[in-house]
Amino acid sequence: MDTPVKTAVRNSPIFKIVVCGFLGLLLMIPASMVQDLVRDRSSLKSAATAEIASKWGASTTLAGPILSIPYASKEVRYLTPNGIMAQTGPKTGFVHVLPSELSYETSMDPSIRSRGIYDVTVYRSANVIRGKFDLEWLSALFEKLGTPDYSKALVTIGFSDSKGVEAVSEITFGSASSPFVPGSEIRGVLSNGTSAKIDLSSMSGTVSFSSEIVLRGSEWMKFVPLGKTTSVKMSSAWPNPSFDGAFLPSSRTVNESGFQAEWKILDYNRNFPQHWVDNAYSLGYVPTGVSYEGGGNWDGYGMMAERSMKYASTTQDSEASGLNIGNSAFGVSLKPGVDSYSKTSRTVNYAILIVGLTFVAFFLMEILHKLRIHPIQYLLVGFALVVFYTLTLSLSEHFSFDLAYLASATLTTALITAYVAVAFKSKALTATIAAILGILYAFIYVILSSEDYALLLWSFGIFLVLALLMYATRNVDWYAIGEKRTENGD
Repeated sequence: MDTPVKTAVRNSPIFKIVVCGFLGLLLMIPASMVQDLVRDRSSLKSAATAEIASKWGASTTLAGPILSIPYASKEVRYLTPNGIMAQTGPKTGFVHVLPSELSYETSMDPSIRSRGIYDVTVYRSANVIRGKFDLEWLSALFEKLGTPDYSKALVTIGFSDSKGVEAVSEITFGSASSPFVPGSEIRGVLSNGTSAKIDLSSMSGTVSFSSEIVLRGSEWMKFVPLGKTTSVKMSSAWPNPSFDGAFLPSSRTVNESGFQAEWKILDYNRNFPQHWVDNAYSLGYVPTGVSYEGGGNWDGYGMMAERSMKYASTTQDSEASGLNIGNSAFGVSLKPGVDSYSKTSRTVNYAILIVGLTFVAFFLMEILHKLRIHPIQYLLVGFALVVFYTLTLSLSEHFSFDLAYLASATLTTALITAYVAVAFKSKALTATIAAILGILYAFIYVILSSEDYALLLWSFGIFLVLALLMYATRNVDWYAIGEKRTENGD
């Protein structure tokens, strides 16, 4: 049997607010579980992408060509601290020279590959590589360094995934031509790539070169600006590219039929020289996150540069060790313009707003229309609001996010509206709840679509809701509500 005290507490608005607040916080537990589910589904998509990339070709970074000239160093005699005459050398190594001019003309043909319900963007790129090497200054370098063997020079082009190589033409170097062979002959500099032997004995001055390479890849493609002047012209039928990396295009055209973009990078825009000796710098392609035994970290492009401390000391450059030149890579991403998982995750972040404002609406219905709504009814409505997020997640895997959001919001609004119509048998209240839910879901969608202005819209939206609540309850006598209910035996 209820005592007057129990009845007064039960009918108290403060008690109902506490109960609604507790239920709202309780519903954040399944909402957080939905957030975990979003991450799990996103991981499954990443696994599907990795599986396709392992068979078709991974995201590609193209570097080169690099001209490598073998040499034998001179003998150097020196006096040790003990007064003993010693000597070093001769030793053999390479001088690596970068082009004075380098241009890539790339045409990308995108397509979609599917693994289960997941789609992955892949491409085939035809790359025409042209440029020039300046050989005039080499004789002065070798006068100090040692004796070069111009007849055994190498030209190497590096790429991050050899599985994606579809065709490589021979290289035309000056008046000579030479075929590329699989694998890099200068693995200390380019661990993955293809090399060709070039006889420089009869060449001098500025020498032109050209070659073509066809690569398969997935999601993105990047270039390393190895030329003193590097220019890239890229075209594709992909309508929504994302330009990223160290440099943005100097000019670009993007429309429904595809895009065209051009870059022009100078050697001053990067942090490595036009030539170096032996393995002073290294562009080693390895999986992201793998550590290097000699120190340093691999960057997101799977590339790293390192100078040996010995070479650094000879050049008086004590800060050169560990220099990462992968940061200068640039290019384009062909990923879909909108990631449904990231949008769904952002939608779940607003669960507390949707649940809280819906509970406030039901609480005001109790106060203003003298209704009795049981906590179980609040809980059922709350679970319906949480199911909205699982509906959005599952539908967005098969349709566009916009369509999934619209369908989920419509179904959830219809379910709660129908429940209100049956439970309270009031057309006015039913229409009010339908309007409130419709406005809330529309408001959240606007926030999701306007990421740059999300905070501004959120702030003004909350301010407007607070103003409406204050206006709607301006004449409510909160002290009298519980007393009247107690007197009436409610």
